[in-house]
Amino acid sequence: MTHINDLPFELLSRIFRKCLNVAGNKLPHLLPSNRNQPFTFLLVCKYWKHTALECRCLWTSVRIPNFTANLTEDDADTRRDFIVKWLSRAEHLPLQVRHTEPAIRFIDPQFQGKRFWRRPPPVFLEVGSYDRAQYYAAQMLEALSYHESRWRSLEIVFDSYLLQAFNHICKTYKSSRRTPCLGFQLRTLKFTLYDQFYSTVDFLTTSQWIAQLPALEKLDFEDKSNFIADFKVVPFSHFKAVKFARQTFPNHLTSEDAVQLISLSSSATDIVLVGCQLLQIDYPSNDSGLEKRNILPRLQRLTLTYVDSPVKVLDSFTLCALESLELTSGFSGCGNEAINIFQEFLSRCRCPLKRLIIQDKNMTLQQAFRILGFPELANVAEIVLVFADISLLSLSDEAQEPLYPLIYLISNGAPSANLNFLVWTQKVCNAQGSLVTEYRMGRKYLQDNETFHFAFRNGKVHCNLELSG
Repeated sequence: MTHINDLPFELLSRIFRKCLNVAGNKLPHLLPSNRNQPFTFLLVCKYWKHTALECRCLWTSVRIPNFTANLTEDDADTRRDFIVKWLSRAEHLPLQVRHTEPAIRFIDPQFQGKRFWRRPPPVFLEVGSYDRAQYYAAQMLEALSYHESRWRSLEIVFDSYLLQAFNHICKTYKSSRRTPCLGFQLRTLKFTLYDQFYSTVDFLTTSQWIAQLPALEKLDFEDKSNFIADFKVVPFSHFKAVKFARQTFPNHLTSEDAVQLISLSSSATDIVLVGCQLLQIDYPSNDSGLEKRNILPRLQRLTLTYVDSPVKVLDSFTLCALESLELTSGFSGCGNEAINIFQEFLSRCRCPLKRLIIQDKNMTLQQAFRILGFPELANVAEIVLVFADISLLSLSDEAQEPLYPLIYLISNGAPSANLNFLVWTQKVCNAQGSLVTEYRMGRKYLQDNETFHFAFRNGKVHCNLELSG
């Protein structure tokens, strides 16, 4: 058997990386962050310590540890020095950097032990803690900026103070360097506006910095504070992939917001829009049939999640290159009108659609049959429909599967013997975090985590996947 010291370094590095996930979970209290797992193996033995230090690719991802109220000034300096050494260990390799919320929030006792469906409850910070937390966040941001030329991915959560600190670093950098801007080699940027106390000038400064990034391809923007009133201030048109989220109740993405965001993202091939799950859907009215629709020839993937009236959004565009479409909620609440608009969209675009996923608790089985029967979808390789008549049969792991009522429902409701589709189940997590078995209908090649139940072919139900064709 080959001695471990004789293994090639590349193979040894792979083994080492596999071990990190296990060791990091066992010793979280030793780490500044659960993601900073290479630190664990520095404590194991000299041999693994040497391996960890020599394997530079292990040190290319760093997450700034959160501030805590009991963090002393010396502890903060120690953390900062540790981050600086961490970043230096990777030498010239590209970095993935995460600077999340600047402070751990102190929750009032009346909120302890209660669940909240969305953002954290109101918080009350001890006197002086918030100032120290903001100073700590700014110091960590400065430490990250020393290696800005190696940034490839940056995830950052801004409150008003950190946004000002970031703009100050950008201004200082621009006046002292020859490169175009801070982080000029960034490929992916994810940033979140967390509070409501930003100044328009500060945000415009940050937006101008984003527009100057020459290599940026993917922008992921979450507006938790509902600060953005005019989407035009964000340079969405510069990027190949755009994601925008506004999930805080009662603010949500309207169909008008979605149309504007998609129109502004004229260069994007992939767009994801996420709204608020508990919104009241504004169903389509009888005003379909726009005289002029915006043509986006580059868009290949579109995802609308909890955006009210997604068919209104589709009705505003001609998407000739669309290959993947995902719609969650609000698709068919007004009956057949939404289905008609959707079919007209498919006929107008004649797009090379390969993947269609629709999840809507208001969609009926008959509406699902209509969609599956669209001739425009005959060549689509993957169609997944999750809706009320199917979702009502979703079960917990312990329950038995009532297939016979579902078979009867489909056998007697199918309008055409020409329909071909499968029914399968997939284990998913619900809103409470519990694992449930969810029924789905459509056409696709099933994966290992999906269980086939029956197929409908030529007007008959087949319980054998091979015989069903």
